[in-house]
Amino acid sequence: MPCLNEAETLAGCIVEALQALADWGLSGEVVIADNGSSDGSQAIAMQRLILAGLLQ
Repeated sequence: MPCLNEAETLAGCIVEALQALADWGLSGEVVIADNGSSDGSQAIAMQRLILAGLLQ
């Protein structure tokens, strides 16, 4: 998932991607490609993935 200054929408996008995998019974990854965000997007992505148990 490409990301550049998406602090307002990133958490929701991650949740939706994870939910889609679960709804379809698929195993997979959510990969965030940060392109130099300066709005805290990196921290939001890490926090959301940690809460989902996908990052330690």
